[in-house]
Amino acid sequence: MKDPIIVIGTGPVGLRFVAEARKHVPNAQIKLFGNEPWTPYNRVKLSSLLANDLGWDELKSHEWSSIEADDAVTPFLNCAIVDIDAANKTVTDVTGTTHKYSELILAVGSRPYIPNIPGKNLSGVYSFRDMNDVQALLARTVRARHVCVLGGGLLGLETAKALRKFNTQITVVQRANHLMNNQLDEVAGLMLQQSVEHMSINVECGEGVIEILGEERVEAIKLQDGKVIDCDTVVFAAGIVPNKELAFNHDINVGRAIKVDHHLRTNQPNIYAIGECAEYQNVTYGLVAPGFEQAAVLAAFLSGQPAAYLGSTTATELKVVGEQVFSVGEVEKPRRPRTDEWVYQDGEIYRKIVIESGKIIGAQAIGGWSESRRVQEHIVAGRSIWPWHLWKFKQTGELFNNSDSGVMDWPDEALVCQCMAVPKSSIVGCVNAFKDCSQAKVSAETGAGTVCGSCKPLIAELCGSQNTQATEYWKPLLQTSFASLIFSFLLIFIPAIAVAQSVQDFSLEIFWIDPLYKQISGFTLLALSIFLAIVSLRKRIKKFQWLSFPAWRVIHSSLAIVALFALLLHSGLSFGVNLNQALMISFVATAVLGIALGSVISLEHKLSISQAKVLRKASLWGHILAVWPLPVLLSFHIVSVYYF
Repeated sequence: MKDPIIVIGTGPVGLRFVAEARKHVPNAQIKLFGNEPWTPYNRVKLSSLLANDLGWDELKSHEWSSIEADDAVTPFLNCAIVDIDAANKTVTDVTGTTHKYSELILAVGSRPYIPNIPGKNLSGVYSFRDMNDVQALLARTVRARHVCVLGGGLLGLETAKALRKFNTQITVVQRANHLMNNQLDEVAGLMLQQSVEHMSINVECGEGVIEILGEERVEAIKLQDGKVIDCDTVVFAAGIVPNKELAFNHDINVGRAIKVDHHLRTNQPNIYAIGECAEYQNVTYGLVAPGFEQAAVLAAFLSGQPAAYLGSTTATELKVVGEQVFSVGEVEKPRRPRTDEWVYQDGEIYRKIVIESGKIIGAQAIGGWSESRRVQEHIVAGRSIWPWHLWKFKQTGELFNNSDSGVMDWPDEALVCQCMAVPKSSIVGCVNAFKDCSQAKVSAETGAGTVCGSCKPLIAELCGSQNTQATEYWKPLLQTSFASLIFSFLLIFIPAIAVAQSVQDFSLEIFWIDPLYKQISGFTLLALSIFLAIVSLRKRIKKFQWLSFPAWRVIHSSLAIVALFALLLHSGLSFGVNLNQALMISFVATAVLGIALGSVISLEHKLSISQAKVLRKASLWGHILAVWPLPVLLSFHIVSVYYF
């Protein structure tokens, strides 16, 4: 019998690997070791626990309940691994027991960075990283009067906000010139600082702490500029240090963290590293999402699939001290050719995108941004941004039209839930697997939306979109599209109506020969064309609420029938030559592609989602492109008629 896979680390990444391994290698036996006495928990929500915003039950890890009930997984809590024998493929735990492994996964995480400054060992100095820290801080807050939080990053600000709930005076000390300097530029950092200070949290930026003052316990801190701030508690929240000692002590190559290749392998056979303890191409990620990606890649690789890890695009999208903050990719414009940055600012809203060679390489925002996930997907996929997108961003702060930015338009591999690294394909698969699948069911099955919750609207959209609903007024739209198709066939396939042999015989040619009738039909056609163009803008005029857009779509299709009839009377089914011929071709092409678009929209509930998506996009853009020459051709036609 094959030896079990051993996983060291019961943090989010270690648990995610176990869950992924059980999917990819269902016959594998797994031993899971952790050095904490607590049932595995969600570290992202520790600040909420510290602030008493949620209880212990709400902190439990999403994967733990299924792992605990799995007979193939044997957990060892509060049981650290102290020795690795790579030659014999064994590990030894703190009790002295030896365990054999087939593969060894190091998911040992990180610990708080504690700078080497005088006074760091005084009573009243804490860190904030795990459940033990939370317990200590909860006990301390009863008598704390002034807490100095050292670190103005995400963790430091969340710590400050949590401790502020106890009416304690809080000061955040940030060595950099602005808050969250790794995720935000100076403008955004200063805006965030204003929000923090509005919560009665003091902020000191640009000066680091050089000493913690006190005899036996904390009495004050001293900054680089000599300023002394009286306090009785200090909390270090200034970054992390990867836990690499276990690897280093057993001949596993380390740099800043444990070095791995694109299969997450270390230099020792059958030993791998994932999460905050892993270093890939000199990069160590301090966020949970890249660790989840690594866990999924490694599980697939161990099952024999050609999976490879090629790095991660880190993103932050959270509410920081009540302010919605988004950051992904490059924070500042790099010193490289063909790069530029675009900024939109309106009151308390700030958004910036960094462009290189027509593609977004970085973005950030203060205040809500509904397109943040779409922007992130563009960065990850390397999609192009066009000039009209940038013009729209400069004017409105938005890049995409509503029809462009729906989650259903995203590729299957795009991450819907960044926190839990859940792609769109997983959510779609879950929705398709369960009848009447709800958002709650998707979250329970995939973990999406169980951390920060910012992706819940996207999950809800996917849940609703999978059970494809017929569009409102789809039958009238289909009927009018069919009627338009008949008139289009008449114009294309029926020969021009012959001229009457006798003036005494009444003939329809009077409508396209007599100047009066020709002007009536011509100007009717012109008016209808203008009105059709106006109607098509209904969904982009937010303040115009009379009738729903589907109703206006039917009106648009109905007026197209009248326009085609007017064109028939105006032309006598003759395409003419030169300019007249080009104008007729443009009219008919616009009509035919509009008919195709109307038919797809009315019948999309009978098509698969992928079919509807492709056909709708193709017919929409075809219709739009066919319309573009019409204004120019119409103008030349009218001028030429009246000039000659």
